[in-house]
Amino acid sequence: MTDHRTTRRRLLALGAAAGSAALAGCSALDGLTGDDTPELDGDALRDLSESDAPDPPRTLPVDIAPAHLDDSEARARDLLAAVPDEFTRQQIPNGVMRERLGHARESATEYLARTAEADSPYERLSDLQYARGEAQYVAAAWAAIDDGLTRDDVRQQADELRPALDEFRDRWEYVGTDPTRAVVVHAALENEVRHAVNTLEDPTRRLDSGTALGVGELAERLERARASVGDAAHLFDQYTAGSGDQPSLRETFDSAVATLVAEVRARRRDRFGADFDPNESVEPSSLVDGDVEGTAAGDTLHALVDRVAYPRFADDSSVDTLASDLLVAHRQLTSHRALDSLVSRLDEGERFTVERVADVRQYRAEAVDALRAALGVDSHLVRHSAVRLARELHYADDRLADLDGTVSVSAVDYWISSYLEVAFVARAIPPAAEAVAQALRDA
Repeated sequence: MTDHRTTRRRLLALGAAAGSAALAGCSALDGLTGDDTPELDGDALRDLSESDAPDPPRTLPVDIAPAHLDDSEARARDLLAAVPDEFTRQQIPNGVMRERLGHARESATEYLARTAEADSPYERLSDLQYARGEAQYVAAAWAAIDDGLTRDDVRQQADELRPALDEFRDRWEYVGTDPTRAVVVHAALENEVRHAVNTLEDPTRRLDSGTALGVGELAERLERARASVGDAAHLFDQYTAGSGDQPSLRETFDSAVATLVAEVRARRRDRFGADFDPNESVEPSSLVDGDVEGTAAGDTLHALVDRVAYPRFADDSSVDTLASDLLVAHRQLTSHRALDSLVSRLDEGERFTVERVADVRQYRAEAVDALRAALGVDSHLVRHSAVRLARELHYADDRLADLDGTVSVSAVDYWISSYLEVAFVARAIPPAAEAVAQALRDA
């Protein structure tokens, strides 16, 4: 699709050319686009973005043992302890290499600091994976410089990891007494296993460098895989602990996936036609009466069409994907419902125009209210999706927080449309979750 107007994609493309000028109220973007849209008070928009909004932590309905987290943190700290606090010119004459390793050490230290402030055990678990990866990167690269560690030496670690991965996959089963809780938990396990499998199948993929940095990169990959295997095993053990024999849900998941994939594909055919080619772009304005291009409403329409036009169900025979596919189905059904609602409002004549800061305040307030309502629903599927959606709202807030002076509406309609998108999607999350739960019950 070709679009020469100031839409979401146009702004992204112009971002590289205009830099931060548009967000600072300068005229660079206006000069590029011939912009004559209304202007807004950037200071007022910045103040608006500071209003309270839900910021729920990422969680997993599993009790993660503090000892497991402590062991993972100790692993990262031990790796860093083998590295000098600061690299000197004498130790690493190459300035680029010295700078990159210094940044990696700082990054690992920052991730470790974040783990102490994590809002949930699951967020701490995730941060520790990154901390361990960065710490191993710098530790292995330093060992290559200081002690002659080679990439072949590091690659042998893959042979040591494969038995642990195979052992976990042999005992991991789709079990559970609460199917929706099981979907969320097993999808997390699938992600960890997928990452480990992809890494161990070809550890050196896209790694051409045999330098110390190449040694560090390979070691980082394998450390992340090691963390994934260990975390998956711990999560599964915690999930099944004290519950006795839990029923297998494989057939339930398989049947529900078949039902929901068929529904998603039927919805896509109904919307775009039976001959729809997913390799071709969709013109979103063809779905509504009237011209909405170059507006926040048009950008929201583009975003929701992108969500539903190209379903991303897994196609990987090397790993199980049933739980992940159920989450994809939930996101697809959510997006279809959100798009239905938006198209209906647009066909009724609503254009979600933005002429004043008060308009932005209203759209953001609707997004916050819809998100709060979704987070208040007692459903594992709803919470999983709502937490992800909250990140989109806060990302838009962060961009508006950079503003000052006067800005044109077209310079910020990307972020305004994010508020509209969050509102429509948040309202659609609970009914879509119920449709997935019903498919699981009927399976």
